[in-house]
Amino acid sequence: MPLAQPNKLKRDIVSSDLAFQLLQVNAILVIVGYALAVTNDMEPVKPFQWFKIGLLGISILHIASLPTSVLRLIYYSTQGAHGLCILLIGSSFLADNFILSITRTLTFIIPFLYILYVIGYLLLRYDIESVFHAFIRSYFLVYSLPVLFYFFLLGELERTNIYSIAYENPDSWFVSNHYGWASILVFVTVIDMLQNIEINRFTRIFLVLTGLVSLYLMLISGSRSSWLSLLLVICIYLFPRRKTHYMWKILLVCIPLGAAYLLSYDADSAVSRRIEKTKLQLKVGEPRHTTGERMFRYFNKNPILYLKGIGLFNQSTITNVTGSKGYHNSYLEILFGAGISTFALFFYLIVLRPTWIYWYFFSDRYVLLPPLLIIPFFESNLTAGQFYFYPWFTFLLFWSYFPRFTYIKCKIDPELTSRRIKPFD
Repeated sequence: MPLAQPNKLKRDIVSSDLAFQLLQVNAILVIVGYALAVTNDMEPVKPFQWFKIGLLGISILHIASLPTSVLRLIYYSTQGAHGLCILLIGSSFLADNFILSITRTLTFIIPFLYILYVIGYLLLRYDIESVFHAFIRSYFLVYSLPVLFYFFLLGELERTNIYSIAYENPDSWFVSNHYGWASILVFVTVIDMLQNIEINRFTRIFLVLTGLVSLYLMLISGSRSSWLSLLLVICIYLFPRRKTHYMWKILLVCIPLGAAYLLSYDADSAVSRRIEKTKLQLKVGEPRHTTGERMFRYFNKNPILYLKGIGLFNQSTITNVTGSKGYHNSYLEILFGAGISTFALFFYLIVLRPTWIYWYFFSDRYVLLPPLLIIPFFESNLTAGQFYFYPWFTFLLFWSYFPRFTYIKCKIDPELTSRRIKPFD
């Protein structure tokens, strides 16, 4: 499909683009896959897995059908991301079972590059604001599914603690962390849509109610990573450079903190129970922290491992060293699996550069960043089946590369010369 003329970019609707639609369907299938797995005693449903793989293959073929000139332009504009993928493949040969490691690594690299090329194509074809807002709207809808599942299918509105819901109710559809992670993403996208996208009054009322419902579900989920994300969102919202009326800032602080304070009076609520568990773990140790400590001790005994790693998804070594099947931390998977140099490139492309660009260009209007950085710190299985995989890499790759593609469009059409590449001007 040829690129649209730059001066006509605003006339195109991103959400009607097949490449965009296929990306969102892939994200929806991840959510549905988790629901099926929970109802199947935490075991993946094989036919559905093959269906997901098939759809991903079709999606990749659609992107591959773009003109060669467009694909070449995206490739040469994203050399850092391609270099990261090459390093990750190389590290897989160091694993005890390198065939399994390479196979699992490809389940990360292939969808990662797919997302990268979709973003590159959309940024070349459409204006920044349209692409960004389309992603916000779509991921709001995708991650509203667990919220709607809970309130309309389970209907347990009186509960103040669902931390062990998957063990108590086999038909819970999702575990508590999934409810918490989905809720925080819904909550921040609601805030960003209310403040930055023109919507009618009915939709605005619906978004406010959905935001409040997702906030409550997040608090009763017991997901501490979601709570930490919420605190960082509040900090960003209170920052002086945010273009927000002070009354909205007061509401965003008082409503979540007030709800958490009221729930803390219930000794059986998720807030009370998780606070007690956190105090206990501060004394005896938190499992993720313990796993990380054991791996660092193992690496300190053989410092050369810091350079080469042990190979991605090297479960035999991980189990032998830590007694656990995984790190439950996506960042540690890269650090210990591929070594410090590859981790440094990953950290730069996926954390440091996107965070700087977000802070410089977006933080005065959007609060989306915190959960996208925090939740993967507590998630295992760094593959396309990960709960946050698609929004995580969609937005962070968008922030990482949108200045580059804006620069390219300005070169193609001098009339688009942008002042400091400021988005939404």
